[in-house]
Amino acid sequence: MQDSRSAKKKELYKLAVARSDITSAMDTCNLIIENAGHIADKFYLPLFHEIVIAYARPFTRNRPLGRLSAEWSTFSNADFQETHDDLIKSRDKFIAHSDEEVRRVEIYPPGAPLGETGGYLLKVGQL
Repeated sequence: MQDSRSAKKKELYKLAVARSDITSAMDTCNLIIENAGHIADKFYLPLFHEIVIAYARPFTRNRPLGRLSAEWSTFSNADFQETHDDLIKSRDKFIAHSDEEVRRVEIYPPGAPLGETGGYLLKVGQL
C-alpha cells in the first residue's frame, strides 16, 4: 500500500507542476496576442520560445520523477493533437536544439545577391 501512496504522490506532484507550466504557456500566448501579434515584432520570438519551453516541460524528461504519463500526450481532438505534436517538435528541433533541418543558415560572400530563401546574411569575417 505504501508503494501505491508514494506513486500517487509523485503523480500528483508532476500534475501540479505541469499545471503551472501549462498556465505559464497560456499566459505567454496572451502576451503575444496583446503585445506582439506579428512574427516580425521583436518580442514575438522570445515569447514563442517561452511558450514552447513551458508547454513542453511536463512532457520531457524531468529529474527525479520524469515526464507525465503517456495518457497526457494523447488528444481525441485532431487539432489539439497536431498542436501538441508541433510544440514538442519545435522544442526538440528548434528551441532546445538547433537541428539543421529547422535552423538553416545561408552564407553569401560580400556583394553577392541575396537568395530568395530568407536565410540569415552573415558577412565573411563575422564567423
